[in-house]
Amino acid sequence: MKAALFIFCVFALFSCASSGIQKVKNFPAKEAGCLIDFYTEEKEVAKKYVLFCLIDSKTGSTLFDKKTTASAIDLSKRKACECGADAVVLVSSDRKGTSFWSWGDAYVVVKAVKYR
Repeated sequence: MKAALFIFCVFALFSCASSGIQKVKNFPAKEAGCLIDFYTEEKEVAKKYVLFCLIDSKTGSTLFDKKTTASAIDLSKRKACECGADAVVLVSSDRKGTSFWSWGDAYVVVKAVKYR
């Protein structure tokens, strides 16, 4: 029983945030922490642009992680800098609450775009 409790505590405290990138086109990376515009819909983007990355981001699910959609968007913006993006457009988002097996998390998928 102690071993099961120990394993549960390890997973509860050390589940990490993650991001995945699927590149469609290659552009040089920007500096870490670059400014990225955020749009909730494609029709909000007034400039012409090229889609070149799809990014999915998930917050950590530990007791101490911020588990908000905004946190997941911030993670995706960091990855968008690595892709060389000027902006990200929200495709989907989801947030899971606390359960017996998890402290909850948030998940977003965004399109990284480069202005023309």
